[in-house]
Amino acid sequence: MKFCIIFLCALLFQSAQASKTVTHDLKNKAFSDSKTMPERWKAFMELVKIKNKESLPDIQRALNSDDWFMRDAAIKALLYVDSKKAVAEAKKILKEDPALVVRTSAVEILRFTKDKSSASALWKAFEDKKNFRKNQSLWIRPRILSALIEMEDKNFPKYKAALKDNDKRIQKMAKYAIDKFTRK
Repeated sequence: MKFCIIFLCALLFQSAQASKTVTHDLKNKAFSDSKTMPERWKAFMELVKIKNKESLPDIQRALNSDDWFMRDAAIKALLYVDSKKAVAEAKKILKEDPALVVRTSAVEILRFTKDKSSASALWKAFEDKKNFRKNQSLWIRPRILSALIEMEDKNFPKYKAALKDNDKRIQKMAKYAIDKFTRK
């Protein structure tokens, strides 16, 4: 019996050591500039999957990365590790991140969480000049409006203003929102 307990303890110790080695290797790969984007993305996501809440420092490091794909991976991973922090970071990203893809992921996180306190940040992003190119809407604007509609934000003055938007998709969505919220 004693032998079995000692043997099991040794196995657990080896397993813990192996896990540390794996996470160390994944972390090195995820943050290595010499690796390709897909290799880094995959390593980062595997690292977060293994470490879960213990990966918060790694997620923060990725959120501060110069590489847009690392920031994008980080905000997506954060949703599954700590949804409250993900909402706070998503609001910040909407305002500050230069990468359209990362801002779009932030919108999707706010849409998924249906965090009603995010409505103001979403409306600001909807009107932000960086979400236009040559006075034309970028793909993020309809996604923002869709998120606002899904979270049932009833800001009628904003929807009415959107009826006059240059983008026909926006006009159509604004009309839908007004119709949907006045029927209730």
